[in-house]
Amino acid sequence: MHLQLAAEYEIHEQYENAINEYRKIIAECDNLAPVEFARCYASLGRSLSFIGKTEEGLNVLKKGITLYPEVGDLYFFAAEIEYNSEHFIEAIHYCEEGLKNHKESYWCTIIGKDSYFPYMLLGICYHKLG
Repeated sequence: MHLQLAAEYEIHEQYENAINEYRKIIAECDNLAPVEFARCYASLGRSLSFIGKTEEGLNVLKKGITLYPEVGDLYFFAAEIEYNSEHFIEAIHYCEEGLKNHKESYWCTIIGKDSYFPYMLLGICYHKLG
């Protein structure tokens, strides 16, 4: 129930509510599949970045990567945040690690290795670096 509610809040850009729900899920739920927990970390980190809590969002994503290193979306969202902060070398690192370690994805066709996103982001970062 919390997961659906959190996703709805996120879709409707009610990030504070989404953040509260994702935190509840991570703290209280013990019956989700690992990829669903990874989704919570990914969405929590991204939602935090959307309200300007970039460092906190990155820390959540890093924790998610530590717990679920096979879920590429965690890396790709970290890359997106680093790119938006103009930390291009860090963004490249996360893109490359995500492509290397990626085995599961919730958003596979949107942002995962089967999408253009990580490759486009790599190209833009390399271009920005000269």
